[in-house]
Amino acid sequence: MNDRFCEISGRTRQELLGLRMQDITHPDDLAGNMSLFERARSEGASFVYEKRYLRPDGTVLWVSNSVSLMRSRSGEPYGLVAVSTDVTERKRAEQGRRDSEQHLRLAIDAGRMAVWEVDLVQQTVNASRELNRLLHFPDDARPTLEEIRARYYPGERERLAKLAREAAARGDHFAETELRCLLPGGETRWFLLRAEFTVGETGLPEKVTGVLLDITDRKRAEEQLRESEARQRAITEATPECIKIVGANGELLHMNQAGLCMIEAPEFGTVRGADTFSLIAPEHVDMWRKNHARVLAGERLSWEFDIIALKGTRRRMETHAVPLELPDGTVAQLAVTRDISDRKRSEEHQRLLINELNHRVKNTLAIVQGIAQQSFKGDAAAPAAREAFEGRLAALSAAHNVLTQQNWESASVRDIVQDAVAPYRRDRFQITGPEIRLPPKTSVSLALALHELSTNALKYGALSAPEGQVHIAWSSSGGRLNLIWREAGGPEVVEPRRRGFGTRMIERSLAAEFGGKVNIEFLPEGVLCSVDAPLSSGLRGSPAPAEEPAEAA
Repeated sequence: MNDRFCEISGRTRQELLGLRMQDITHPDDLAGNMSLFERARSEGASFVYEKRYLRPDGTVLWVSNSVSLMRSRSGEPYGLVAVSTDVTERKRAEQGRRDSEQHLRLAIDAGRMAVWEVDLVQQTVNASRELNRLLHFPDDARPTLEEIRARYYPGERERLAKLAREAAARGDHFAETELRCLLPGGETRWFLLRAEFTVGETGLPEKVTGVLLDITDRKRAEEQLRESEARQRAITEATPECIKIVGANGELLHMNQAGLCMIEAPEFGTVRGADTFSLIAPEHVDMWRKNHARVLAGERLSWEFDIIALKGTRRRMETHAVPLELPDGTVAQLAVTRDISDRKRSEEHQRLLINELNHRVKNTLAIVQGIAQQSFKGDAAAPAAREAFEGRLAALSAAHNVLTQQNWESASVRDIVQDAVAPYRRDRFQITGPEIRLPPKTSVSLALALHELSTNALKYGALSAPEGQVHIAWSSSGGRLNLIWREAGGPEVVEPRRRGFGTRMIERSLAAEFGGKVNIEFLPEGVLCSVDAPLSSGLRGSPAPAEEPAEAA
């Protein structure tokens, strides 16, 4: 309904959506209204019916309802379109001034209907001024019958004459039809014509009295509705996803062509009303029933499941479902479902490849480790060198594990930090920071840097003292990553005379990977390492959230 109908009925749009037309119709007018309604539904006959509406405040409003049947492309009726005109003032005028033709004309004019009378013998017309407005004559004009007929759309004059002859032959003195007129300027408008014939001694109509109502807006609304439905059908049939409607008991109410192909059905008629649950893989039926019930209760859900098509093909599906209220008031599930079988097979294949790659990388690292052990054999510095070398390989392997779990797409800073410090006493570390993800290459560099810092802290820094602590914190702000390694509680730190391999690797390699700055300070109270890098340089992270509480690693 539009806003005007809400005004006429005295109710809001939400209030009306919960009612039937019978609920707002005056009881004395209901029987006649329902009789015409049933005739329209069974025979497709349009009608105009005047009745009263009961408003919530107790007042009564008279309306004239012009009603036509709406049909689908297949010819099935599915609803009615109506134009309601407030004729309360006209009805009051009729009641109070029934014998006054002038007042009657004023009331009809207020209802935007033209009243006319045609003398077919004399070929004269007597009409209200509203006819001039509807047919685009000057206000003071008195158009002749031929001038009025000249406004008819081509072919309408012959059709109306035939309609009048057929009515006279049946002995019916009343006729109703829709009339198209072609007005000056090329505009086409639709009218509802209601006429009563006066038959002379010859048995032919001699006088016609009737009303003319502009129904152009209604006809355009019908056309727009048909076009909208045609577009929706085209979209539904063109989409590669399955679009279906499932009833409350699981019965299949609608499915587009893409869906029929997925379930291997030749046409919808073969599966109309079928039990949808019978197409679901047995191990997923219970989950599907529970989700279906949740959707019917008003939830919007997405889930994955397997189907067994009619020819036995098993497919993996992903569906997105919402509740849909049907015309009869029941609720069904409207779902868009896509076949993700190929994607699932690709993901599984990718996981197998990554796992195989990870296995081979670890094998390669083990070979490198064995070669290193043999290479350092007999060297006086071999134990320390071998320990450092193996520790770096272990850090590299741990970083690979983190990345493998994420399909080598990215790694969480938290996961990298926790794996890097895992070989040491976890209660000696305080780790704080939000969720930020790094690309693979940068993740490996950060893991190696944290290993070097941890090794140095164990030998010379905070981890070499019983009360020593290491605080690792990171954050993101202004599109940049800020990471701090801070040692405290260890022996007094003296800056070394030269930078060792680990320090140079951290300050140069890590800075190059981050595209930012990495700085190590040997403060008396402990080593401080700071990282400042732009997140846009390949880092991905969430906007800076509120700092999380410190948690022990």
